[in-house]
Amino acid sequence: MSRREVVYLLRSARSLCIDGRHLQWFIILGIYTGGRKAAMLATRISSEPVLNSGRLDPDGGLFIRRAAGQKATKKERNPCRMPRQLLGHVRRKARLGHRCFIQGNRGCQIGDIKKGWAGTIEAAQRIARQDGVERDLSDVTPHTLKHTACTWSMQRGADIHQAAAYFSASVETFTRTCAHHHPDF
Repeated sequence: MSRREVVYLLRSARSLCIDGRHLQWFIILGIYTGGRKAAMLATRISSEPVLNSGRLDPDGGLFIRRAAGQKATKKERNPCRMPRQLLGHVRRKARLGHRCFIQGNRGCQIGDIKKGWAGTIEAAQRIARQDGVERDLSDVTPHTLKHTACTWSMQRGADIHQAAAYFSASVETFTRTCAHHHPDF
């Protein structure tokens, strides 16, 4: 996905309604961390370990993907240091008393984004048309954000081992799916 398409997604999420803010935060978290949908929706803002979900630690600057006591799986979910732009959002939300990074307008954790995501995609295509650009975003899913984040890191020339660790993927998977975007490939 291009940067322009991400901007269309962000603009469309904002335009939907007051509740569209949670979709904007979902997109932002996905682009910065390459997280998986379920893990991102469950992510809390906390400096202390949390049962049942990962957490964004505003004090330590870490994204702890795995819940306290949760066993490691094939999906790894390794912790990573948050980029400074994301850390700024997390710290601001923590100061405002937010417990979840992605939450509805009543402060509740969002359980699912299926309907909101579909509306965001339609609205993004409509906004693109208004700008005189024809974009087919019908195949864009929440998981596309992970692929986009990984692709952008490779396009910027990131070390493949560091990028794989950051995005919590094996080097083999990362090489197979993203390495061809690297300038030195």
